[in-house]
Amino acid sequence: MRHVLIIGGALAALTTNTYAADMPIAAPETYDWSGFYIGGQAGYGWADFEYEFNTTGHYNSVPGDALDASADGFIGGGHIGHNWQLDQMVAGLEISGYVGDLEDTDPSFFAGETVTNEVEWFLTVAPRFGYAFDNFLVYGKAGLAIGDVRSFMEDGTDYYEETNTQLGFTAGVGVEYGITENISVGVEYMYVNFGDENIAGESRALSDDSPWGSFTDSDLDTDIHTISGRISLRF
Repeated sequence: MRHVLIIGGALAALTTNTYAADMPIAAPETYDWSGFYIGGQAGYGWADFEYEFNTTGHYNSVPGDALDASADGFIGGGHIGHNWQLDQMVAGLEISGYVGDLEDTDPSFFAGETVTNEVEWFLTVAPRFGYAFDNFLVYGKAGLAIGDVRSFMEDGTDYYEETNTQLGFTAGVGVEYGITENISVGVEYMYVNFGDENIAGESRALSDDSPWGSFTDSDLDTDIHTISGRISLRF
């Protein structure tokens, strides 16, 4: 009887192992970055402003004078985009908008003169290209940027003010981590360059806004850097 039980157990084990070997093995699921997504971002930004004066003007001494200024502060906004994934390669297109506190006042050439510079808002449209390590994505992007840059010069008696909507380019790098199937978080560095914009015109009296009869003429180059945290919801 003992021999019969041993033989029966061996046959049952052999049958079970044979059946298990014939069953298909499910491939492990990989994280899918494809699809539409929306989200928000917030962080720190700084802008560099460089004036180069073209003529002897009211707010500079001689042609060729250069004035450097800067502003930094909080930035935030939202983004929307779409990703396509092929194996581990991820490509996409993203639109991002930013507002913030990029405004500062700096001294000019002469005592009592100041220049205030401000980036009021900016928007970027950029393709993204990345490589996915399952739910971890490393990417770079480059594209177009548009935004409002304000310049305000004054010396206590008169002022000159101009705001221009400028077109430029952007480039950046970032990392994202998928914490669930539809939610990811990340960190991104971005650079924006608006190039040279001519700032020229007649100043006006601070007291009554009347024409002052003095002129300024300069080229303003504006660069922006941002570091922001992101959260995205994918559909």
